[in-house]
Amino acid sequence: CSGTTVIFDALASHPGVGWFSAHINRLPRLPMVLALSRLADLDGSFRKAINRSDQRRSWREKLRVGPSESYGVWRHCCGEKFVYDHLLGVEATTQERRCVRNLAAKALRYQGKQRFAAKITGPARIGYLSSIFDDARFLHVVRDGRAVVQSLMNVPFWRDTWREREPAWRGGIPAPQLARWRELGGSPLALAAIQWSVVVQRAREEAARNAPDRYAE
Repeated sequence: CSGTTVIFDALASHPGVGWFSAHINRLPRLPMVLALSRLADLDGSFRKAINRSDQRRSWREKLRVGPSESYGVWRHCCGEKFVYDHLLGVEATTQERRCVRNLAAKALRYQGKQRFAAKITGPARIGYLSSIFDDARFLHVVRDGRAVVQSLMNVPFWRDTWREREPAWRGGIPAPQLARWRELGGSPLALAAIQWSVVVQRAREEAARNAPDRYAE
């Protein structure tokens, strides 16, 4: 548990900030479900609790409203590459840009907000996101790499999956480094550590190129 969910939920609780919810994540073709997010403004009991990524949520909790990473929305607009690539040097197509901006605009309209916020994990994708939102500001939460590796070894979406044998995101780790990792036995712990290092390094490089005055850690 790195604290990124707590930080994002704190930002998302601002009365002027809108976001993608778990409901639109499940139903990206039905943007009207974004209007349900107004319930969280009317009564705090409708707002979902903050859970650790390795904890299960009850069905009642899943019905509550709150901000979500919403990879279903990103996949709907941008394809699988947004989920599984670093997207270094890649810009959104006109269609991808239109789709994301349209859903973000609807989120603001249905929620009655002025500024859109989103949370993503893994690669920063700063260049790609800047091609969609040229005024975007990026807040990079950098966690101790040892804690990251320990966490990844325990969360169900990583532990005992293909992510222990192959990079979780394409196009980030230099080929020689990946080859050296395999030569040394292909340790899942080492792979997780390498990916953490690469994600942080690439984020800083992308920020320097694409958003030097719109990036903070």
